[in-house]
Amino acid sequence: SSAWLYQFDHPMSFGEQAWGNNFTECYNVTCHGGDLPFIFYPSRADEFGFTWTEDESTLARTMRKYWASFAATSNPASGDPDVPLEWPEWTSSDKQSMLFSTPANSIQKALMEDTCDFFDSLGYDFVGEPDL
Repeated sequence: SSAWLYQFDHPMSFGEQAWGNNFTECYNVTCHGGDLPFIFYPSRADEFGFTWTEDESTLARTMRKYWASFAATSNPASGDPDVPLEWPEWTSSDKQSMLFSTPANSIQKALMEDTCDFFDSLGYDFVGEPDL
């Protein structure tokens, strides 16, 4: 089975409006779920009070195209001419993934491998059952 991995690394310019008062720690940083407005709500930005920068509009457009390509073909990297960066399939040998960011998306290799190796060296077992 094929897999594609991505990391979203863009603190929203409209973070205060998007996160509200309950998530002030997410203002001006990238938080889990920060990609959702770019994928699902760009056409409703005004309704939510979001003001997109030009780079954010480009980021949202490209992310939507990848998601639409995946929904239509089971492959986000279909070579859409409006999305010039081919999203590589993740494999355990290549370990390539997409980095969604501004001003431009990029391909990265071995996402957080040093961090994972560190926790592995401590004997951390992410997959196993917790010792209670």
